[in-house]
Amino acid sequence: MKIVIVCYPTFGGSGVVATELGLYLVKKGHEIHFITYRQPVRIQNLTPNLYFHEVHVPTYDLFKYQPYELALSSKIVEVVNTYNINLLHVHYAIPHAYAAYMGKKMLEDQGLEIPMITTLHGTDITLVGSHPFYKKAVQFSINHSEYVTAVSQSLKDDTERLFEITSDIKVIPNFIDLQKIKFRDVPCEKIQIAAEDELIITHVSNFRPLKRILDILKIFKIIRRVKMTYSLNSTLLLTILLVIGLFFFLRASSKDRTTVVEITSSQKPVEVLNIMYEWLQLRGWKQTGGDFDKRILIFKGQVISCLLYTSDADDE
Repeated sequence: MKIVIVCYPTFGGSGVVATELGLYLVKKGHEIHFITYRQPVRIQNLTPNLYFHEVHVPTYDLFKYQPYELALSSKIVEVVNTYNINLLHVHYAIPHAYAAYMGKKMLEDQGLEIPMITTLHGTDITLVGSHPFYKKAVQFSINHSEYVTAVSQSLKDDTERLFEITSDIKVIPNFIDLQKIKFRDVPCEKIQIAAEDELIITHVSNFRPLKRILDILKIFKIIRRVKMTYSLNSTLLLTILLVIGLFFFLRASSKDRTTVVEITSSQKPVEVLNIMYEWLQLRGWKQTGGDFDKRILIFKGQVISCLLYTSDADDE
């Protein structure tokens, strides 16, 4: 099959996925034609079944912004006519889906019916595509594609929520070419990079504002703070409870006395509260209040001092 793939040529996720897909299809014997404004970074050498067609946008002083979509549509028509293309596969809705649709309509005037697949990648829908300036055009292009795919169920849900979609969207997740990965026989042991009680949390993306890198740093900070707060294990918790009991008895007197005790544990707060509740009730303390949302228990109890009296006198 002869397939045109329209994508961005940069290191971004959509461009990399589109390029790797094209390279894999070439291995399967298909003829792949990439159309974009620069040779994709993942393409090192062109082979007999692999083609790259550059979109040139001449500079004209009349235009404040050069009409790339118009040049792209014309290039699609040119490649289809020259190489007898069977299928158009466009990655990223803006502007590729719209430009491909215009190319399809020009080809229809020539009596050529070329099916089009539009693959949605994320920000083309949730960030850029949903902008009021582009929303109608994106919606129109999606609904006039023969096939529409999304890289995740979440993206499919967002697309159907943000747009009035009449086309069926099929979820096809991104992939990894395992043949390009060198696996080692040496097992990866956590102890090599972290202690047993440490968490390993990873975020993978490029460093652009829309990836919310600052939010990621805040999340890492919160996770670290929570881990430090709940660093005590269950055995130490029981020891603390015993110490608290002894503390109450040693400090108790006939006067009313309020003691505030703060506990940290690796267990969930609800479990800690239940343990405290049962422990104090067994020792005669009564719950008088508290705030479950703030994880506070208030107990009141009376401690009676005991006097041990001994005598050497004989009982009579």
